Order: sequence, then structure tokens, then C-alpha cells
Amino acid sequence: MREIFWIFGRKLFGLRGERLGRNLFICLVVFWGLSIADYKVEIASGILYLMTTVFSAGAMWQALSAKENREDLKHLAMLPCGEREVKLAYAAALGSYTLCTKTAVLWAVVFTVAEWSMAELAAGVCCGIGAVTAAACAYLLLPFSRKVSTAHSHRSGKRFLVVRYLMRYLISHKNYMVNTFVMWGLACILPAFFGRFDTVAVLPIGFALLTLNTPICILLSCDPATERAVHFLPGGVKCFLVPYGLFIFGCNLTADVIFLMSWQRQIGGIGIFYVLTAVCFALLSAACSALLEWFCPLRGIVIESDLWHHPRKYLVPAGMLLLAGVLGLMRF
Repeated sequence: MREIFWIFGRKLFGLRGERLGRNLFICLVVFWGLSIADYKVEIASGILYLMTTVFSAGAMWQALSAKENREDLKHLAMLPCGEREVKLAYAAALGSYTLCTKTAVLWAVVFTVAEWSMAELAAGVCCGIGAVTAAACAYLLLPFSRKVSTAHSHRSGKRFLVVRYLMRYLISHKNYMVNTFVMWGLACILPAFFGRFDTVAVLPIGFALLTLNTPICILLSCDPATERAVHFLPGGVKCFLVPYGLFIFGCNLTADVIFLMSWQRQIGGIGIFYVLTAVCFALLSAACSALLEWFCPLRGIVIESDLWHHPRKYLVPAGMLLLAGVLGLMRF
């Protein structure tokens, strides 16, 4: 079991643990920066435990769902050793990776800005361990997923084939749809938070926040084989990039429409100008996201879930927030 654990461990943390050291450095920088800012908030113990549990379980499930990890586990299952040992080592390696690289960053933030005790720290660590363990048990009880076919056979330049491929890809990777549903839920509740400002001038901020839909913006990065294939297509920009951008635009616009409908129902005052503003934000963010994926795909990622937490995902939403701020300064 120890040998199998280190097979995964070297892949996840690096041969000499360099990735773990880099993440520890990031946590120290975050801790030091927030300590200098001397920013404190009150966080109830229950909320702290809930955040740790939900975040750790979600990150663990993403890691377990990564296509390359499923294939590695399938190959290891053919080794002349017990299936139980393989699964335990697999879960232990990914659980350690999740806690040390994902949850550790959350802890660096929370335990810097909030007052805490050693008992709360120990309980938070136990919640994290329990969350990754529960996620691993739930996932490993399911049958291994078969490898999903890609769109390499789609050589036609017709746009509907690209859209069909994107839809089939999302349906086959149901975890990718979770973030979209979360965005729709956020669109429903945002008016309750923004309503206290008693002005529709904050609407562009909502449009900017709703562009933070990572999975649909990394569909090429998460499938390098398809990314290489579409670049070799004749007229690839027209055949793939344009429909891909329109696909992202449709997803963004759907969230904005839900946001506007929720705002109109709770607060009111939505006019045609704000509808056009939503269309512009959705179109601009979709174009930027598609261009980033086409010209600057993410490479050198250890597991697929790392794509979801890559800093690049904040570039487009940050740009949209800046644009929303400019509009606010102009007394939009």
C-alpha cells in the first residue's frame, strides 16, 4: 500500500515535494499579508467547520473525478495486489493533496482574520479529514467511469457540431455543470444583497460576478488532445472559436437573465438599458474567455481539478469588475 501511495504522491506533490513546498509558501504569504492588514472578522465555530467540510469535500470530489486519475486507478487495479489496498492508497494520496494544497489556503485565510483556539483548530482539521474521507468513500463505491470519447472525429466545420460536442462533453462530465447551477442560484439571491444599496447602479457588479463560471471556460485546457486537434482544423478560428465563444455567451447570458428577473421581482426598476448592459457584459466576457482558451490554454497541470483553481480564472471577472467600477464612477 505504501508503494502505491507514493506512486500517486510523487505525481501530485512532485518527486521531491516541490509542489507542496510552493503551496506552503503561498499559504505563508497569504497569512503574512492578512496579518499586516490587521483585518479581523467574527466567524462562528459552526460556520468554520461547515466551510472546511464543504470546501474539502468539493475539492476532493473534483480530484477524484479527474479523468487522468480515473485512468491511473484503472491501471493500478490490474496490479497483482488487493483492490482494497489500491483504493485506500489512492484515497489517501488524493486526500493528502486536497488538504495540503486546497484546504490549507482556506485555513490560512480563516485562521488569520478570525479569532480561534487550539480546540477549534483541531476540530477544523478533523472536519477536513472527515470530509475528504467521506467524499472518497462515496466516490469509490461508484463503478469506474468509462473514458469519454472526444470530438476528434468531428472534422466538419459546421458550427452545430461544435456546439453538440460541447453539450455532450458537459453532460458526460456532470461535475462541470455544478458550477453553472451554482451561478444560477447566486443570480437568484444576489438582489437580496444588492437591494440594500437601493440603486440599480450596482447591476454591472452582479453581471461581473456571474462571469466566474470556470468549467465552461477551460474546456480546451482540460482536454489537451482536443485542444491540439482543433488547432489543426482548417479555419479553426471560425469553425471552433466562434461557436465556443457563443456557447460561453449563452451560459453567461442565461445567468444574467435570471439575475435581472430576480431583481425585477424583488426590487423592480429594470429597463431596456440594463438588459442591453447585461448582453454587453455577457458578450465581452465570453469573447475574452474564448480568446484566452484559444491563445493561452493552461498546460502543465497535475490534475484536472487544479484547472478550476488556477489564478487565470479570475482575469476575466476581474476585468469585468473594473469595467463595472468605471461605470459606477460615471454614475451609471
